[in-house]
This record gives sequence, structure tokens and C-alpha cells, in this order.
Amino acid sequence: MLAGVMLAAWVALAPAAIAQTPSDDDSVMDLKDFSAGFIACMGQSRDFAAQKLCMEQEARRQEMRLNGAYQALRRRQPGIADGLASVQRLWLQYRDSNCQLLAVLSPDRDKSTVVTMCRMNMSAQRATELEAMQP
Repeated sequence: MLAGVMLAAWVALAPAAIAQTPSDDDSVMDLKDFSAGFIACMGQSRDFAAQKLCMEQEARRQEMRLNGAYQALRRRQPGIADGLASVQRLWLQYRDSNCQLLAVLSPDRDKSTVVTMCRMNMSAQRATELEAMQP
């Protein structure tokens, strides 16, 4: 059942999710990047409103994870702190602008859900990147 719920949520937003990244490999939602709470929440959701709430909660979790990975990298690699801060500011602008664009390009989908799912996915991917850079 969980796989069906996740698939249904993903299929509903797949065109936007695929468009958000430059390569097809990056467009695949990797469940290992998401919390067990999100997977359980989606599995228990009975309707779109409940699924949307799960995504909003996970987007907040991924934002905190991203911030934690960024802060940890700054502490562990003080020599790159200024450059990292500049890159991260630009990346955040890119993420937010890209997700807004996807919402505009998805006229028959709930715009706030497209933005939430995009931010959730992109933040999870970026947090994984930053975690992998840590010594």
C-alpha cells in the first residue's frame, strides 16, 4: 500500500519533479533521503490533504537537515566557509526560483503542493551533497 501511495503522489507531480533538475538521474526521488516519519505518514494518508500535510512536514525536516549539513560543513572545513556561504545563498535562490517556475509550468496542479514537493526533493538532494562533502 505504501508503494502505491508514494507512487500516486509521485505520478501526480512527476512532470514538475522531472523538470526541476538538469539530468534524468537527478529527477528520481530517492526515498533513502527522506525520513521514516514521512514514509509512514504517506502510507497512512487517506486523501490528498493528508498527503500534502505529510509533504509540508517533510519539507520542514529537509530544510532543517540541509541547514544542519551546511553548518556542520562550515565548522569542519573553516577554510571554505566564505565560499560555501556564497554558493549556498545562490543555491537557495536557485531552488526557490526553480520551484516557483515549476508551479507556473504546472497549470493543472496545486501550485503550493508543486512548490512544497520541489523544495522537499531539492533540499534533500542538497543536504545529501553537503553531507558527502564532510570529512
